[in-house]
Amino acid sequence: MSREEPAMRWRAPMRYRFFWLLLIGFLRGMWRTTFVGKENFPRRGGVILASNHRSAMDPVIVISGFWRPIHWLARIDLVVTKKIAWFFKAAAVIPINREAPQQTSIDAAVECLRGGGIFGLFPEGTRSRDGKLHKGYTGVARIAAATGAPVIPTAIMNSWKSMPKGAKLPRPVKCEVRFGRPMYFAAHPGEEEKIAFRRFSDEVMQAIAGLSEQEYVDEYNYRRSRSESGVE
Repeated sequence: MSREEPAMRWRAPMRYRFFWLLLIGFLRGMWRTTFVGKENFPRRGGVILASNHRSAMDPVIVISGFWRPIHWLARIDLVVTKKIAWFFKAAAVIPINREAPQQTSIDAAVECLRGGGIFGLFPEGTRSRDGKLHKGYTGVARIAAATGAPVIPTAIMNSWKSMPKGAKLPRPVKCEVRFGRPMYFAAHPGEEEKIAFRRFSDEVMQAIAGLSEQEYVDEYNYRRSRSESGVE
């Protein structure tokens, strides 16, 4: 394997380009998404996209605005089940075994970012069922600290209307994706690492709350899954 191949994995493989071109018209027509603050998003290098999460359609809505792939964590069964594997492989997801140690998810994110990719995650760990923004896990801070990559706080608006709980198929809804200014992890002088991770994660969640206009709740969402890109 050449030295260039690992980095190219995180950029734009031909399979993703085909997937994007094949579906982009449908995606944009389905959600008519407006992107606000995209100038805050670096065009090159590793980037952490940290977003609120209210719908299963959130990752799809976000990728419709990017030519560069956004890599999200996904359950490994999604890329080995024949009927759906093609879709998730083409969408550039990172397969994760639920039983694997937490560090496995961190390592996957770090590899992606060091290869110049965009890593997407939902700090809440799972979709919000009550519409509020919940306390985020510290994975976003740990990944930012390990890579030096900027964190872009992101708010996805109205996606829950497209596919509310219990719905089998999405429906057309006008959505908006808002990007905030880049945030960089830095520990304060004398600050313990664990405290620094918690503080920075809280700062990211507050930035997301400001963009999403959701009520912030300083407690974790009741249901968590690392496969939904929370990363503890």
